[in-house]
Amino acid sequence: MKKKFLTVFLVLFVGLFSTEVAYAQFGDLWGEVEIIINQEKAKGNEIVKNEILKPLAKDVGSIFGGGSFHTGKSCGFPGFDIGGHLPMISKPSKDNKILPAEKMYGLPWVQAEIGLPMPSWDLILRGFYLGEIGGTLLGMGIRYSLLSGIIPLTPAFSFSVLANQLKHEKLNIYNFTLNTVVSVGLPVFAPYLGLGIDSTTVQEKVLAERLEATASGWRLVGGVNLKLVPTTYFHIGAGFYNGIFGGELGVGINF
Repeated sequence: MKKKFLTVFLVLFVGLFSTEVAYAQFGDLWGEVEIIINQEKAKGNEIVKNEILKPLAKDVGSIFGGGSFHTGKSCGFPGFDIGGHLPMISKPSKDNKILPAEKMYGLPWVQAEIGLPMPSWDLILRGFYLGEIGGTLLGMGIRYSLLSGIIPLTPAFSFSVLANQLKHEKLNIYNFTLNTVVSVGLPVFAPYLGLGIDSTTVQEKVLAERLEATASGWRLVGGVNLKLVPTTYFHIGAGFYNGIFGGELGVGINF
């Protein structure tokens, strides 16, 4: 049983989070940016900012901040958690002119959570390389756990703050996110529920003016961690990202 689970674990991790498959799933995410901005620039800078960049900032902000939690527990020093996480939205908002309409969209993250010597504090490091066309994702943050949840059936409750960014030849994206998460620890089955608030800025690099727009948004996601083999986990969740249905998947190891 353990061998089968570990095999599935490795297939999921490599399949969902390899650069090649990520590119096949998400393609040239920003390929339309230059085309659409050049089409709309004659209407003025405010149109580009409010009708092109701002809706994009709101949609991508939810999945930049997404996938950043799956438990309310702190790792505890010298513990750590390393995993791959894939937040997704079922479709972009109707105002988004960059992302294809009525198409599922997401971004993969590899995230490391490291317990710090100060009790209840964790350092969070995350990132992913989507290839030359997709760009480079980087992020970091901290988490503080108010309730440890060490005793089975007792809740764990934490806050986390993160800063994330994407660097690309056509645009830069900067995201700040605040999460609050509660989970209940069980040996094999551990449910969680989290609320996230995002502020995201998209800066285009097509025009000489380097226009930018900022949008805020929210995420409400509930899910479950499955621990069929010690030190490993698979989590799946669903919820709403700025009112749009979405979900998340993840696999990882923790000690």
